[in-house]
Amino acid sequence: EWTISGRAVGVDDETDIEDGIAVHDLVRVEGVIQSDGTLLAERIRLVETEDGMPFEFVGVVESTGDETWTISGVEIAIGDHTEIKGDPQVGDIVKVEGHILADGTWLADEIKLAEEEERRFEFTGTVEQIDPWVVSGVHFDTSDQTEIDDNIDIGDRVRVEGRVLDDGVWLAEEITLLDEEEVRRFEFVGRVIQIDPWVVGGLDIDVNDETAIDDDIQVGDTVRVTGIILPDGTLLAESIELVDDDLGCLDIAAVVVSFDGEQLVLNTGQVIDLTDEIEVFGDLQEGSVVLVRLCVSEDDTIVVVRIIVIHTPPPPTPTPPPPPPTGGKVSLCHIPPGNPNARHTIKVGPSAVSTHLGHGDTLGPCGEGDEDEHDEDD
Repeated sequence: EWTISGRAVGVDDETDIEDGIAVHDLVRVEGVIQSDGTLLAERIRLVETEDGMPFEFVGVVESTGDETWTISGVEIAIGDHTEIKGDPQVGDIVKVEGHILADGTWLADEIKLAEEEERRFEFTGTVEQIDPWVVSGVHFDTSDQTEIDDNIDIGDRVRVEGRVLDDGVWLAEEITLLDEEEVRRFEFVGRVIQIDPWVVGGLDIDVNDETAIDDDIQVGDTVRVTGIILPDGTLLAESIELVDDDLGCLDIAAVVVSFDGEQLVLNTGQVIDLTDEIEVFGDLQEGSVVLVRLCVSEDDTIVVVRIIVIHTPPPPTPTPPPPPPTGGKVSLCHIPPGNPNARHTIKVGPSAVSTHLGHGDTLGPCGEGDEDEHDEDD
């Protein structure tokens, strides 16, 4: 077992480890997530410290100098090999590429004026705030020209598209509400365990006459499955196609049936024990609609790596108690709208109780000091 950047990484006889790696060296690790959530390395390669880890981003030039520039708050070192293209000035939007050295220095390989297409952004997230807008922690501006779908509320899942202005501000051009069809779609890659009925990567898959299925698929083949999640949680495939022998992940939408803080049960029947290895975004509770990212390991088991709450239902409206099953009158404390100080006790027939309760009256007589009670017609 190795420890790399604070994470335990397992190795075995099949792991390809480059010679000469020592403690504190910078390495690149590739491997798989096993069924128990642990990491197993397939190969470990040394990264040359003089090259460092690559970076690339678009930002606004805040200051320039012979040895350092500041771009969107990041101090960028300028070396003899740094290429600066297009004569960028303070306030310009530039694209920066380079490497982070072993001592943490961000050394630029190239700084150039950003092309128009490089100034655009697009992302999907959950609305956290409106006016000003915040979606999944990202702040951005809107204008009178921004196209915003109607009836977007906090907690909805949206797609945001826009551009980066000359001053670095993110301006949304379009905010689109993702409909239930988009939220409840799925796509994943896994091995075929059974055909008719289909089981792929440990998941039961329904098909119908409209499902497009590649010819000659056999048990053991690796396939990509795309489709929709039906209201009862069934995965209905729209297509099943052969792919190369690469495993992958899927995002499925589901509803939390129960949650006790440590374990949640989904309407798909899946039971998930929450561990430190599972990232959770949002407030999990019963009735929440969630996106669960499942990854398929080499032994065809499913590992949960992330849960995102995309919608939390409002608290249920209390249901008024039914009137007593008698033919006599029922005492209510009647509260006149806009004049609670004039409340008084009334008696009504059973058929009128629910109407009065819906207007804010309460069961039982009012307290002392209120007006005398009197009868009302149903």
